[in-house]
Amino acid sequence: MWLLGTLDFCGLGFCDRVQIFSGLLTLEKVKKTSDPVRIGVLGCGMISQAAHFESCQKAKNARLYAICDAADDLRNRMAQIWEPNVAYSKYEEVLADPES
Repeated sequence: MWLLGTLDFCGLGFCDRVQIFSGLLTLEKVKKTSDPVRIGVLGCGMISQAAHFESCQKAKNARLYAICDAADDLRNRMAQIWEPNVAYSKYEEVLADPES
C-alpha cells in the first residue's frame, strides 16, 4: 500500500519508487504489476474529500485501500461514502497493516 507522498516513475517494466515519509526519502526498483496500486489516505478533511478520494476511484491503476482520521464521525462517514477496505483512527495502524 502507498501513502500519499509516494511517487512512481514507471518505464521499461520497472518502477522507481520514491517514498517521502517523516523527512526520509528512499528510492528502490520494483517490478511493475497489473494489480492496482493500493492507496492509503491520512486525514479525511476537505482536501481528501475534494480530491484524493475521487481520484482513487477514477484511477484505472489504483484503488482506495485505507483511510485514516482521528475524528470517529468523519472517518465513519467517509468510509460509508468511499468504501475503502479498512478505516483506521491512528496512522500507526495504517503503517502496521500487514496487507500494506
